[in-house]
Amino acid sequence: MLITFAFFALVQLFYYLFYYIRVFNFRNPENLKNEKPLPKQSPVSIVICAKNEEKNLAKYLPEILTQNYPDYEVIVVNDCSIDSTEKVLTKLKNTYKQLYVKTITKNDCFSHGKKQALTIGLKAAKNDWILLTDADCKPAGKFWLAEMQKQFRTDTDFVIGYGGYLGKKGLLNKLICFDTNFIALQYLTFAKSGMPYMAVGRNLAYRRELFFRTKGFERHAHIRSGDDDLFVNAHARKKNTQIATTPESFTFSEPEQSWNHWIRQKQRHMSTGNIYRFWHKIILGAEPFTRIIFYILFALLVVKNSYLWISFCIFMVRAIVQQIIFYRAMKHFGSKHLAWFGFIFDLILPILNFYFYTTRDKRRKISKWK
Repeated sequence: MLITFAFFALVQLFYYLFYYIRVFNFRNPENLKNEKPLPKQSPVSIVICAKNEEKNLAKYLPEILTQNYPDYEVIVVNDCSIDSTEKVLTKLKNTYKQLYVKTITKNDCFSHGKKQALTIGLKAAKNDWILLTDADCKPAGKFWLAEMQKQFRTDTDFVIGYGGYLGKKGLLNKLICFDTNFIALQYLTFAKSGMPYMAVGRNLAYRRELFFRTKGFERHAHIRSGDDDLFVNAHARKKNTQIATTPESFTFSEPEQSWNHWIRQKQRHMSTGNIYRFWHKIILGAEPFTRIIFYILFALLVVKNSYLWISFCIFMVRAIVQQIIFYRAMKHFGSKHLAWFGFIFDLILPILNFYFYTTRDKRRKISKWK
C-alpha cells in the first residue's frame, strides 16, 4: 500500500512540477524568439451576446466602450430580450459611435441559443480578430483590450485569457472563485506547455476567418454549451495559440448567488467534456482520479498506523509544493487569500465534480441560453 501511495503522490507531483509550476513564468514578453508580432494595435471586433442583461449592460458595457485603444468596434447581439436591454443599448449607442447592435427576434420555428447569437455577431464583425466577453463581465481596466492584443501574431489563431469572478462574501463565493482559479491554472499552464485544450468565453480571442473556415460550431451544434471550450479544443494547437497573463488582461464576472444555480452551471459545463480530444480526456481525468486515491490511501495508512512517518513525509511534500503553487496562482489572479482554503477545496472539488459529471446529461434537457 505504501508503494501505491508513493506512486500516486508522484503522479500528483508531476502535474504540479511539470504543468502548474509554469504559473511562475506568467508574463507577456514583448519580443520572443521566433514570434512574428502583428502591426501594433491591429483593429479588433469585440462581440458580446446578451439576453435580458439590462442591468449588467448598463453597469459594465461603458467600461468596454472606453478602452484605451485606437481602432475597435463593439458588437452586442441582443437575443430576444424581454427586459429593457434594447433601451439600454439604444441609449449607449447614442453616446458611443463604435457600438453596433444586432437584434434577434423571437421565432418559434428556430431554436435560439448563444451559439446562434455568436455566429450572428461574428458575421456582423468587420475585423479579422474577434475578442469575446460576456455582458456581465468587467475588464480589469482600460488596457484590457490592448493587453489581449499584444499576443496577436501572424502565426496565431487563438489568444486565451483569464476570466475570473468578482469576490463576494460567503463560502459559496470562495468555492466558486477557487474552483475558477484552479481551472484557469490548468488551462493556462497546459496551453503554456503546448497543450491548449479549453478557454472561457468571458475572455477569448480568435480569428474570424478561422471560425468560418472551420464552419464554426457546426460539429457540436447539438450541445447547448461549448461555444468556447469545444471550439478551442477542436482547433487550438501549440503553434497557433498564445496566452495573455498580465493582470491588465483579466476580466471578472458576476458569480452565481445560490448553490442551486452554481450546481446547474457546473453540470452544464460538464456536458462538453466527453467531446474533448482523447488525450486531453486522459490527462485531465487522471489528475482528480489520482488525487482522490492519494487521499484515500493516506487515510488508510493512518488508520492502520502503517509506515506512518514515511506516509506523513510523502503527504507533506505534496502539500508544501501544492501550497506554494496555489499561493502563487491565487496571488497572480488577485485572490491570494483563497490559497489558505486550498487543502479543504482540494479534497472537496473532485467529489463535487464527480457528482456534476455523473448528472451532466440531465442538464442538457433544461432550456438555458448560456
